[in-house]
Amino acid sequence: MSAKKAPIMIQVPQSGLRSISGSDNDDFFYILAHQVLAALWLENSDSDERTQQGKATLAAMKGMKPRDEHEGMLIGQLIAIHNAAMECHRRAMIGEQPFEARRENLNQANKLSRTHRDVSPTSRALRCGARTRSGKPCQSPAVRGKRRCRMHGGAPGSGAPIGNKNALQHGHYTAEAIARRRQLSALIRMARTTLAEIEERR
Repeated sequence: MSAKKAPIMIQVPQSGLRSISGSDNDDFFYILAHQVLAALWLENSDSDERTQQGKATLAAMKGMKPRDEHEGMLIGQLIAIHNAAMECHRRAMIGEQPFEARRENLNQANKLSRTHRDVSPTSRALRCGARTRSGKPCQSPAVRGKRRCRMHGGAPGSGAPIGNKNALQHGHYTAEAIARRRQLSALIRMARTTLAEIEERR
């Protein structure tokens, strides 16, 4: 029976708790960090490698920028699923193993990859919904703080100019042209009404 290895010891300043876990609560941060670090495959790693893996994991959690506890937990699951999937891929590459064992490892890696996609906050993000050329709504994630994706008006400087300037190809359907036609129609109706009244007086 192998000896139990010492836990990973990493110092994290109080100011950095929220950037990693999405919460300022000490207990929440340390429980979440412990759960994520415990999900790492560390069996063949020495002390320095374990510390390096732990720091890389916390850096990944920080890089995903959790905004609250819910996103912090989702990010923790993403990292655990990723590590499990990579371990399955590693085991599938071991030589001199039965084909069935290699296939099973690859199948498990594929399932974990699909789970990773489903848990990912990106897959749960608000969708653009703009009508595409195929007539179906756009499924790209909306830009944060906006309703459309970067291709349909979410990115700075994108989208149609104010005042529908894109309609100036011939100008027939601009707001100004439509207003002028309505005014002319109203004048024509008034003129016809006036002529009809004159004819009646005769």
